Amino acid sequence: MSVRFDHVSKRFGDVEALVDFTLDVADGEFMVLLGPSGCGKTTALRILAGLEEPTAGAVTIAGRDVTDLPPRQRDVAMVFQNYALYPHMSVYDNIAFGLRMRRIPRREIDRTVREAAATLAIADVLARKPGALSGGQRQRVALARAMVRRPRAFLMDEPLSNLDAKLRAQTRVELIRLHRQLQTTVVYVTHDQVEAMTMGHRIAVLERGRLQQVGEPREIYERPANLFVAEFIGSPSMSFFRGPLRQTDGGGAVVDVPHLPFALDPAQAAAARGAGWAEVVVGVRPEHIVLAEDFGERYAAATFEADIDVVESLGNELHVSLISQGRGMVARLPAGAPVAAGEARRFAVARGHLLLFEPEHGTRLG
Repeated sequence: MSVRFDHVSKRFGDVEALVDFTLDVADGEFMVLLGPSGCGKTTALRILAGLEEPTAGAVTIAGRDVTDLPPRQRDVAMVFQNYALYPHMSVYDNIAFGLRMRRIPRREIDRTVREAAATLAIADVLARKPGALSGGQRQRVALARAMVRRPRAFLMDEPLSNLDAKLRAQTRVELIRLHRQLQTTVVYVTHDQVEAMTMGHRIAVLERGRLQQVGEPREIYERPANLFVAEFIGSPSMSFFRGPLRQTDGGGAVVDVPHLPFALDPAQAAAARGAGWAEVVVGVRPEHIVLAEDFGERYAAATFEADIDVVESLGNELHVSLISQGRGMVARLPAGAPVAAGEARRFAVARGHLLLFEPEHGTRLG
């Protein structure tokens, strides 16, 4: 089932929660709405569910305008952050509740509930009350209750945010597997970029009610549309350096950051000149900051001396906080890299991996 937001806006008094929001979700797609708190992603989901009315614009489901339809007529199921289970009912009754309201035959309800419980590995807790379950089990009950309705779309509002790290990872895998099995359209809201990058077919990034970029996870990471997306996506986050664009002999160009000039590739230099940019913001991912001794300096866009402030070991890699000329940045190095806090070392930025942004509006070059 396809979904379309067509120039949807929503105001709460003087607050613009959504501004001219247009997004197409394909039939069977897992679309993630990603952004910080207050960016409008939950408002968009509630408008799709029929729980909020848009101030302007239209919502269509499977080509049908549902803007003015009540939630029960939209054939969607919503899974909330707080599970919204009935505490006085057993797990079985929570899952079966919606089916009973629709007067489904008892035998069919029993078969459907038990199939969903088996799929989500909660068949052994059907007789329990929600209060006797773990957070992960309660979330699976909420998913099962949505599943049995056989909706044309699942709407999920930060469903994993109340789980601990291990359960979040396990439930992410379960949701990916469940989507593959059901082949149902999913619109999933989160502020967690790990969830977005690992689960979404595509990601829609929002900020202050405005859509910033839509694309596949790799595209969002490697080709962010602007400074906001570049800074929001990636952990540790990208480092940024601002400086004037200076032409060099032979048609090249340098972003003249004090004590850290960045030599641009010929294509980037030509594009920056063609755009008429006087100043440039250079973005560098942590994995592209390397020890200079391990990297031929002629292949570097820049080299610099830095003091190692903090070394964080994640087992398979190191996150190394650096200070150079008063500027902080983070390098992602292999686990066995010979670095220690308090050392001064020489680092290089790999050529060919610079991202260039226009300072005033934040637009990426190219």
